[in-house]
Amino acid sequence: MTPDGFSALLAAWMHPKAWALPIEILGSLYLAWSAARAALHLLTGPALGRQEVARLLLADGVVTSLSFKAAASLLKILEVQTWSQIGMFAAVLALRTAFKRFFGWEAEQVRRSLAQAQAEAARQLQ
Repeated sequence: MTPDGFSALLAAWMHPKAWALPIEILGSLYLAWSAARAALHLLTGPALGRQEVARLLLADGVVTSLSFKAAASLLKILEVQTWSQIGMFAAVLALRTAFKRFFGWEAEQVRRSLAQAQAEAARQLQ
């Protein structure tokens, strides 16, 4: 490889937009893995809190995946040049933020419900 070819390859690799797709794919893979974990727990987990734990696993997976996707979107914005592109980015970021907050709230509700169920089961055993 010539020095000029290497410089071009290095410049393309270092460009922030080049990292957006791999980060977005990583977020999608993490979501698929979380969904598979939740489904497996739903099918094979202990009876006490099975659905709650599966919901928690899925909600945590969605929140983490949305974080990856938001990071990819931020890398893509580095080349946004028109007001319509800026507006589209803002709308996508607002939706992802809303979804992330909703799933974070859902995860907290599930954690509380699971803790209450476990506390009640412990009281019944005493």
